[in-house]
Formats: sequence, structure tokens, C-alpha cells
Amino acid sequence: MSRDSNTQHRRLRIILEGEVQGFGLRPTVYRVAQRLRLTGFVRNVDAGVEIEIQGSSEQIDRFLSQLDVERPAAAVVTTEDIQRVTSLGSQWFEILSDIKRAPPSGFESQNT
Repeated sequence: MSRDSNTQHRRLRIILEGEVQGFGLRPTVYRVAQRLRLTGFVRNVDAGVEIEIQGSSEQIDRFLSQLDVERPAAAVVTTEDIQRVTSLGSQWFEILSDIKRAPPSGFESQNT
């Protein structure tokens, strides 16, 4: 056997929903991922915060544990969806621009 399962890389997509935007969660995710030498990204999406992390099983397990401890107290997660996704050739971890969907056609703002 050439590799232990802890050295094989995997990639997870994590969607955190709740009151998670505007409390410093993305910079916290970035710091934890950098410290553990994970690759991937974090960004705000309509539903909350999307995280994709790639690394060894051990690194990812440590990331999930450390994020629970270091998550800003004001960021309240009501739903956490974790899925395994196809590994990519990411070279680093980064904070991406927000993805916000445009309102449906014909939508009129209440602020006019």
C-alpha cells in the first residue's frame, strides 16, 4: 500500500446558513484554512456562506473542529450542509467575491 488514507486528498463543500454574514466568518475560515495548509475558497452566497476545502482527511477534520471553536460568537449557524465534491487542482485558499442572485424579472423594490 503506497498511501495512508489520511494522506489522500479530498474536497468538501460546506454551506453554512443562518446569521453568518457580516461577523468576520470568512476571514476566520481563511485563517484556519491557511494555518492547516488547505486549498479552496470561501464566499458569501444567498443562502449564507459557502466553503470548499481540499486537503487530507486529517487536515479537513482539524479544520472542522477548529472552525467550531474559532467561529465568531455573533455568527449563528442554523444549518450546516457538508457534501463531498470532486477534487480540483487548487493551489491556495482564497476569499472569493460574493455570489448574489439578481431578483426575478419584474421584481419591484419596496425602497422606491
